[in-house]
Amino acid sequence: MGEGTMFVRLLVGLLLIATGACCPIELNPSGVAVRYGDPVSINCSTSDPMYKGMGWEAPQGDTGLKLVHHLTWSVDALKAWNISPMCFLSPVLKSGRQQCSKKPNVVVYTFPQMIFIQANSSLVKEGESIQLKCVVGTIAPIQSVAVRWYNGQTVIMERHFKGSIKGPVDLVSDYDYQYNEASSRQQRLVKLKCEAVLDLTPEGPQLSVFSPEFHLTVKYDIEHVELTCPSKYTAVEYAVHNLSCSVEGGSPETPITWYKDGDEVELSETLTRYDAGQYVVVANSFSSTVNATVDLNVVYPPSQIEELEDVEVELGSEVCLKCSTRGNPRPEYSWSAPTLLNVAQVDEDGVSRLQIPNVTSHHTGVYTCHASNERGTVSKQVTVSVNECEPGWFRCPSGICITSYRKCNGEDDCGDGSDENFCGEHQECPIRIHPETLVLQYKGESQNATCTFTGSRNVQAIAWHVGQILHRNETWTPDTNKDWDSVPLCTAFFKGQRTCQKSLNFTLYKTPDSVTVRPVNNAIFLEGEQCRLHCDIINVAPAQSLIVRWYQGNQTIEPSLREPLRLADCPHDTNMSCDLGTTGTPVNVSASASFFLNRTHHEAALSCEAHLELGPAGPQLSPSVISRAISFSVYYKPVINTTKLPRVVPLFRGYPEELVCEADGQPPPIIYWSNFTKKTSWALGGNITVLEAGRYICMAVNQVATVVHEVDVVPKEDYLPLIAGFVAATVVVISAIFLFIYSIYYKNTKMRRYSLKNPKLDGHNANVAHNGWDLQFPMTKLSILILFSRKSVCFTAFMMMFILFGCLIAYAAKPASASCPLEIIPASVAVPFGGSVSAVCKSSSDQATGMGWESLYGGGGLVKGVSNLTLQIDSLKHWRVRPICFVNLNGSQCTKMLPVTVYKMADNVSISLNNSVGPIVEGKKYEVLCEVIQAAPMRRVSLDLLYGNKTLDTNSIDHVVNNEPVSILIVTTMLSKREYNGGQIRCAAKMDFGPSGPNLPAIYSEPLELIVQYPPTFSQPENENLTLPVGGVMSLNCSASGNPAPEYSWKIPYSSKVPTGTRAIFDSSFKHPGTYECTATNSEGAATKRFTVTEAPRTRTTLAAVLGVFVALAVVLCVLGLFFLTPQGTFSCSKPSYTPGHASCAHCKYTTERPTVRQRFGHSLRLMNNSSTPTCWLASWGPLCPTSIVPCRVCQACATWDFSYPGLLQREVNMANMASLQWIMAVCMFCSVSGDGCSLILKPARAVVGFGEPVSVSCEAARPVRVLGWESAISAAHTQQGPSVQWKVDSLIDWIEEPICYGVFFTAPRQCEEKLNLVLYKNPDSVTIKVVNHTGPMVAGKEYQLLCEVQNVAPVQYLNLKWYKERREVYNRSFIDLNSPSPVQVSSILLITPSEADDGAQYSCVAELELGPEGPQPPPNVTSEPLRASVYFPPTFQSPDAGSVDIAEGGETTLNCTAVGNPAPVYSWQPELEPRKEEGQEAVLASSSLLPGTYTCTASNALGKKTKQFTVKAKSKGRQGV
Repeated sequence: MGEGTMFVRLLVGLLLIATGACCPIELNPSGVAVRYGDPVSINCSTSDPMYKGMGWEAPQGDTGLKLVHHLTWSVDALKAWNISPMCFLSPVLKSGRQQCSKKPNVVVYTFPQMIFIQANSSLVKEGESIQLKCVVGTIAPIQSVAVRWYNGQTVIMERHFKGSIKGPVDLVSDYDYQYNEASSRQQRLVKLKCEAVLDLTPEGPQLSVFSPEFHLTVKYDIEHVELTCPSKYTAVEYAVHNLSCSVEGGSPETPITWYKDGDEVELSETLTRYDAGQYVVVANSFSSTVNATVDLNVVYPPSQIEELEDVEVELGSEVCLKCSTRGNPRPEYSWSAPTLLNVAQVDEDGVSRLQIPNVTSHHTGVYTCHASNERGTVSKQVTVSVNECEPGWFRCPSGICITSYRKCNGEDDCGDGSDENFCGEHQECPIRIHPETLVLQYKGESQNATCTFTGSRNVQAIAWHVGQILHRNETWTPDTNKDWDSVPLCTAFFKGQRTCQKSLNFTLYKTPDSVTVRPVNNAIFLEGEQCRLHCDIINVAPAQSLIVRWYQGNQTIEPSLREPLRLADCPHDTNMSCDLGTTGTPVNVSASASFFLNRTHHEAALSCEAHLELGPAGPQLSPSVISRAISFSVYYKPVINTTKLPRVVPLFRGYPEELVCEADGQPPPIIYWSNFTKKTSWALGGNITVLEAGRYICMAVNQVATVVHEVDVVPKEDYLPLIAGFVAATVVVISAIFLFIYSIYYKNTKMRRYSLKNPKLDGHNANVAHNGWDLQFPMTKLSILILFSRKSVCFTAFMMMFILFGCLIAYAAKPASASCPLEIIPASVAVPFGGSVSAVCKSSSDQATGMGWESLYGGGGLVKGVSNLTLQIDSLKHWRVRPICFVNLNGSQCTKMLPVTVYKMADNVSISLNNSVGPIVEGKKYEVLCEVIQAAPMRRVSLDLLYGNKTLDTNSIDHVVNNEPVSILIVTTMLSKREYNGGQIRCAAKMDFGPSGPNLPAIYSEPLELIVQYPPTFSQPENENLTLPVGGVMSLNCSASGNPAPEYSWKIPYSSKVPTGTRAIFDSSFKHPGTYECTATNSEGAATKRFTVTEAPRTRTTLAAVLGVFVALAVVLCVLGLFFLTPQGTFSCSKPSYTPGHASCAHCKYTTERPTVRQRFGHSLRLMNNSSTPTCWLASWGPLCPTSIVPCRVCQACATWDFSYPGLLQREVNMANMASLQWIMAVCMFCSVSGDGCSLILKPARAVVGFGEPVSVSCEAARPVRVLGWESAISAAHTQQGPSVQWKVDSLIDWIEEPICYGVFFTAPRQCEEKLNLVLYKNPDSVTIKVVNHTGPMVAGKEYQLLCEVQNVAPVQYLNLKWYKERREVYNRSFIDLNSPSPVQVSSILLITPSEADDGAQYSCVAELELGPEGPQPPPNVTSEPLRASVYFPPTFQSPDAGSVDIAEGGETTLNCTAVGNPAPVYSWQPELEPRKEEGQEAVLASSSLLPGTYTCTASNALGKKTKQFTVKAKSKGRQGV
C-alpha cells in the first residue's frame, strides 16, 4: 500500500471522527419522554454493511448482540429512573472498523393528578403575611418543573427548580404571600391558586395541573363603610347600562352583593323587562354591613297584542273587543273601526276594551288596535262578523256586512271578490261545506270534504278550487303527503256566469322527526350559574300550534327565562326575522330556556317535549314527542359536616379522640388534616385520632374551592376515678363512725349470754329473768336490739361491697395499657439500614406461662417458662418493621410493640439560589433551594439554613410519610442583608430521633458564597457643621461604604466645576463659606451628605482702622468743598456768592452746541467750542442732585475734570449737555445694582421632533457670560465660555427628555436657566375600526357602536381623531384632557343608527397630530381601512301596495311585484300559477292565461315580509256599470 493511499485513508478517518459520522447509527426517535411504568421503544438501525450486528445494553430491555441491521429497544413497563440505554454496533472481522455506540436521551417522568394549597388559616389580618404551601406530591424530573402562583388570573410568582435528581421528589413549594396596605386594600377576598408545570419538550409533552382556588380572606379594621347607590334608576331594555354602586371608607373592592326577592342576583351588561323591580344592595366588611335600596325601572316597547281575536256574533248582541299588551311606560291605546257610532272605548289597568252594546251591520268589518309608548308601536287587526246581515245588506263569506249598493259595483269590498262574483243575488253564497274544519295527519288517512248547494235557484255546477287547480266535483280529498299550504275554496257556478266561494279551514299536521335537547355552554356548570338549554325540534308542522314543555325527571319545571320559539336556521343577531310566520310547511324550530342551577340539578335528567295544540277538530290526544333526557354535572364547593365535627372537641387525658371530617361537594372533595400547633400535615382522609390538645385544621379540597374548618381540641380531666374514690372514702368513714357508736352502746347495755328458752317473767315488771338475774331492759327492747344488730351487719356488708365496687370503678378508670406487665428495653430503636437490632422484652407478672416475639425478621414462636426474651436481628434490610412482644397469662394475652425506625443518612445535600445568578440585592427576598438526596425516613429530617454558625431558618419535613429513601427539595426564603456580603450559607440536614435515639451528625452542603449589593451608607451619616479656619485649608470626609464601591460627586458653592470620581475626601483650599454637598452613588442607589462651612470670627482692629481713614478723608473733602468750591463746580480761592437753587456762571459761556460723536466718546471728557475762551456745559443735574448741595457740587467737579491737562484748578468745563449722559449713567448703575433678567435666548424656542429624528437647538446669552452650557438626560453635559452653545442629538428617542440651557454670569443674577419647549411626536402604528359586540350585517333602525383604536401615538394631547362617513366628517374627538409624553393607546366610539340608505356606506377614522406652526405641515395623519356597512332591511315595494289590471284580449298580462330589500327578497304568489321552485318565484308575473280575481304577491326576507295585491279584471263586452 502506497504512502499516498495511507495518507488519504488517515485523512478520511480524521474527518469522519471530527464530523461524528464514524458511528453510522440512526436512532428513531433520538430522544423520548416516558411516564414511569409505561411502555417505551426506540429503533436503532444502520445502513453500513461493514457491521455484522448490533445490540442494546440497558438495565431493562437488554438484547445482547443480534446479527441484524435493525433492532428495537422495547420495555413493556419502564421502572428505572436513571436509565441510559445504549445501542452498539459490532464490526465485521478484518474490516478495520471499531465497535461504536450511541445513547438516546431517555427522560422518565411522573406527574401528579392533583395538587393543592395548604395553609394554617384562611383568615389574615391586614398588614400580616401568611405562608402558603403548594403541595405537588411526587414528581420527576425536578429539573423540568416550574410552579406558578396566581392571584385570580395574574401570575404573581414563578419558580423553577434545579437539581441533579432524576428520580421522584416529593415537592412542596412555599410562598410567603405578603400583605401591605397598598396591595391588601385592593382585594378583600384573595383567590389564590398554584400550577405545576412539567416541561419535557422537545422529547415529550408539556404537562400542567392547577390546584383548586384557595380563598384567603383579608380582615380590615374599617370603622365606617358608606354605600352610595341611586335610589331610582331607569334603563332601556337590551341597551348597555351604567347602574353601579360605590363604597367609601372601606376597601376599594369591598364586595357588593345585589339581592332581588331575597335571592342573590348578578346584573348583566344589558337588562330586560324581567330585571325590573326593587333591589337590595349589601356591602359587607368585617366591621360593618351596610345596605341600600334601588328601584330599577326598565322601559321597553309594547309586546305583541294579546286577547284580541276574530269574533262572529248575532245581530243585536253585545260585543267586547279586548286589547292588551305589556310595555313600559304603559302603552296608550287607539282603535280604528268601520264606524264609531254606538261604540265606547274603555281603558283600564293597561287593557283597552272596545264595547259595542248592540251590533248592527254597520259594526261589521276590520278593527285595528294600536298600542304605543315612547319606545315603539304595535298593532293588530281582527274581524267582527255576524251570522246574518240586516235587510239591505250583503254578507261576505268572512261575515262582514256591506250595503247592497256596494255589491256588484266593480270594487272588491269583501276582500275575496265574493261581492262581485255573485252579482244579482242579494244573499249569501248558498253552499255548505262539511266538515267546516278538517285536521289531518301527514301521510295519514285522508278524509273527504263535501260542498253542496243549500238552494236550487239558478244553480249550474259546483267545484273545488285548490291553488291553480280546479276540481269539478262536490268532494275534495286532500293529499296528506303535500297539501301543506292549501286553502281549499268551494266555488259555486250559477247561470249567467255568476259564482261565489267559501273556504275550508284545513290543517295538515306533522309530528317532529326528532326532538333533542342540548346545553349551549358546556356539560359542567358551577352552582349558581345560568344554564341555557336548546330544544331542537326537527321537521314539525304547523309550527304555530307548537308548545314546548320542560321536564326534570317526570316533573314539569318552569325555566327561569323562556325565550320565544324561533326558526332554527335564523341568524342570532336579528330580532324580527326569527318568528314562525304563517307557513304550514314543516320547519325546524328551536326553543331556548335558561335555568339557574343548584346542587339538586347534579346529574338530574332534563328533557323537553314538543306538543301540538290543534284545537277541538284535531285528535283527542294531542300529538307530542319528548326528547331523550340529558344530564350534566353541577360542581359546588365542599360543605363540611359541622355536626360531626364541632368547633370545640374535649380530649380526656389518657383517652384518644377520633375527629371525623365529612364533606359534601362535587367533585367529591379530598380531606386533608393539619396540626396548626405543630405545623404538620397529613393526607389521611376523613378521620384522624388525636392524643394531644391543640388546633387541628380540616381542609376539604375539590376543583371548585378549598374549605377550611378549624377544630380546637381542648384538654379535659377525667374526674370519674376521683369521684369513685371519694365515694369509697365516704363509705369507709361512715362505716367506721357507725361501728364506733355501736360498740359504745353495746358496752353500756352490758349484755351477757342469755338463754331465751322457757323464760321466767318477773311479775312486777314482766322482764325476762335468767338464772335468777333480773335483766335491766325489757324484752321488747331486746328484740329490737337484736333486730337492729342484724340490720347493722347487713348494712356493713352492703357498705363493704359498695367500697369494693368503688375500688373496681377506680381501678377500671385507669388506662388499659397499664395492665400489661411487659417492658421492652430499649423502648424504641433507631437502626441504620442493614444494621443490627437487639431488644429485651421482660415480664413482671408471676402468672406468665410463656412469651415470644412476632416479627418479619428475628421473630420466634412461643417460649414457655421464661420471663424475658431477646429479639436479635443481625442485618435489618427492610424499611418497615414492627416487632411485637407478647406474653401469655392465665387465659389471656397482652402485647407491646417495639417502635423500630430504619434510617439512611442523606447521600448528599446541595444548595442553590432559585432564579438568581450573580450578586443579590439588599432588602430583597430570595428563594434558597436545599436539596436532600436519598434519605430515610424523611420525616425525621430537619433542614437548617446556616449563615456561618447562625441558623437563619429551620424546616421540618414531617409531611413526607414514606419510610423508604426519597429525595426532596425544600424552598426557604432568605432576606438579604449587607452583613451577608462575602459570607457563606449552607444547608444542613440532621436526623432527630429524640433523646433516646442516636445522635447522628448533620450533613452539610457545599458553602454558597454570597455577594450582596447595597446602596452607599456614610460612615458618619449626620450632616456636619464646620468652621472655616484662617487661611481656608480644611478637609471634608465623605467616606461611604457600598457594593459596588461608590463614586463621589461634589457640589461646591461659587464654582461651576463639579469634581467627580472615587475621591471621598475633599481637601482643596476653601475660598468661600457655604454648603458643600457630597453625593455617593453606585448601581443600587445614592446618598447625599451636606457640610455647612461658616467663616471664623475675625478681629475688628484692621476694619476699624480702614473705616477711620475713609471717614476722615470724607470730612476733609466736605470742609474743602464748603470753603473753596464754586457753584459752577470749580475750585477757587475767592469763592463768589450765589443764590441757592440758581446756576451762576460768571466766567463761562453758555452754548447749545452738542459735542461730536468723537468728542463724546473720546479719551478726554473736555468739550471745546470754536472760541478761544474756555467754555463749559453747565446744566442742572436734575432732581437727582441739585448744585446747592456741596457733595453734588463735588461730584460735578469730578465729572468736569480733564486729566489730560495739568492745570487742574484753572480748568473750566461746560456741563450744559451732560444731563442725558448723567441719566444714562444713573440708569446703568441702577440696572447693574438691581440685576438683569435671565438673558438666555433659545433658537428655536420650541422644537417639534419626530421619534428617531435629529434635533439641534442653539442657546445664546444676551449679556456677558462666564460659562454657558446644556443639561440633558441623554447626552453628556456640554459647557463653553463663548456667547452661545448648541445642543444636538442625532436620533432623539427619549420620551421624557427636557434639555435645559444654563448660564453663569458676571453680574446678578449670576446663574439662570431656560428650559427648551421640546415636543417629541410619533405617528400611530395603526388605526383600526370595528363594530363593538357585533359581527355580520347590521339591521336598519338598531343602534350600533363603532370603535376606532389608535395604537402607540405620542403625544396624545395633540391628537385629533376624526370620523368620516364617505367623505363627510361626522364626529371629532380631541384628547387634550390627557397628558402623557410617551406613546399610548386611545380609542373613540361613534354611535350610529343605520337606515336602508346606509347600505354600502363606508366609515373611516383619521388620527391627526396637530403640533402647531413649528410642527410638520400639513399635520401628519394616519387613516384606518374603511369599514363598509352592510345594512339589512325589510322589503319595500317600488310601486304602490295595490293595483288593478285589466285583461287584454289575446294579450299578455304582467304583474310587477319588484321590491327592494337586503337580503334580496324572495317572492311568492297566491294563488300559484305554476309549481313552486326551490329558489322561489319571480317578482314579475307575466301570463296570457290569467283568470280574473285577486292575486297576492308576498316579498319576504330575513327581516320581514310585505304583500301587494293585484286585482285582475276582465273587460266584458257590452257590460254597463251599475
